[in-house]
Amino acid sequence: MRRSLCSAIFLRLTWWPILAAVAWAQPALPSNSWRILSLSTAATHILLTLGHPPAAIDSYGQVADPGRQLPVIGKGTILSQEKLTELQINCVLHWSYQTEIAQWCQKHRLRAESIEPLRLQQIPQLIERLGEMVAAQEKARQLRENFQRQLAAVASKAAAGRSRVMPVYFELYSAGKLAGEETYVGDLVRAAGGRCLTRKSGLVSVETVLEAAPEVIFFVEGFADAESISNRPGLQATPAVRNGRMVPVERRLLVEGLAPVEAINFLQQHLR
Repeated sequence: MRRSLCSAIFLRLTWWPILAAVAWAQPALPSNSWRILSLSTAATHILLTLGHPPAAIDSYGQVADPGRQLPVIGKGTILSQEKLTELQINCVLHWSYQTEIAQWCQKHRLRAESIEPLRLQQIPQLIERLGEMVAAQEKARQLRENFQRQLAAVASKAAAGRSRVMPVYFELYSAGKLAGEETYVGDLVRAAGGRCLTRKSGLVSVETVLEAAPEVIFFVEGFADAESISNRPGLQATPAVRNGRMVPVERRLLVEGLAPVEAINFLQQHLR
């Protein structure tokens, strides 16, 4: 295929602070005129909830669009320049570590909005910022207040139903790689009444696990199973394995900002 007919932009898409605007020299547009490409699943979910869907998403964002209604113009590390032009994209929401995207937006005079890695307590600010972008401030206010009420309710329920904080082994997408306290998943576990075994995410030694004596093991559905976990050296001696408390978690519940209250409720049910 001729280069003039098919070109691609190769961009590295790697994964509480506030959504930070990166302003380039560009014509001023009304807030309801932005044609947004969202590379953030959390932002995509919020925009859909506000009734202002983005003009396009990347393939990772499809988890927030189960009806597959939004155009997908990228997969992995490739975005289609032809599609960007065809859909008249003039604003890109991207994660702060996607520096090549920010540079490309600057070069092509597109508005770029950089989103820091999301934590649970920063979701209300993200809702407000996106509401301002699409001139849906009142809907955003209602959504933010509803989220804060729901979060307070589940936190209160967790506090009332526990006498102590339960140690949790939360395995991510490979054996021995655990979610840490200072992460979005760690926020969910803490809100549900548990605590992760380490401060940071990463590989954890058998000795650390045995010392922490986790009472529940969570793992990502499809990336492990209870039988294989229970047969691992070291884990066999944990209270979680001895008592058969190994729980698969739907991957969708772990995506930043997608279903936090549902995720906390799910974890709470297994931390009683």
